[in-house]
Amino acid sequence: MKYKDRSRLISYSPQEFSINFPYTVFEVVLMGRNPHVNFLAGPSKKDEQKVTEILNLLKISHLKDKEFISLSGGQKRLVMIATALIQDAKLMIFDEPTSFLDYKNQYLVLSVIEKISKEMNKTVLLSLHDPNLAFLFCDNLFLMKNGKILSEIADKNSVCPENFQELYGINTKFADIFGQKVVLPDKDYLKTMI
Repeated sequence: MKYKDRSRLISYSPQEFSINFPYTVFEVVLMGRNPHVNFLAGPSKKDEQKVTEILNLLKISHLKDKEFISLSGGQKRLVMIATALIQDAKLMIFDEPTSFLDYKNQYLVLSVIEKISKEMNKTVLLSLHDPNLAFLFCDNLFLMKNGKILSEIADKNSVCPENFQELYGINTKFADIFGQKVVLPDKDYLKTMI
């Protein structure tokens, strides 16, 4: 399979990234359209419009003319997520999409990914370290440790504290808050670790 064809099928947003050239945010996100761009003609007005739409969706349109290298870690993360989303692949893979992001932007990013996944019928694989974000946004969960799957959770109601004890090495408790399952560390157990 040719690179361009593969890029139309799969997009990937890595945990770490490095762009050391003075590209603007707009230019970096526009690069995500490369699988759809005619090499000789360059990006179309439609491609540029898609960039504007995704920047608006992620609430970063005010950064469009800033150089990528001048951004904070969280802003860079949002730009790289925009780049993966605009690629419009059938399978989108995100490695820790919430890293470097503040509380509000963690929820914004996962809400946008969820919205695009459902409205455009995309498949999303993502890695998260926060089980509460996973419970809130993911349909199926795989608990992994050292590259191996410990358990698959298709029904969030079937998860038990032992799953997380094995994963994190700490005792946990579950709470139901407004119909949403929440994982909490057992504070008394944590005190015994100090």
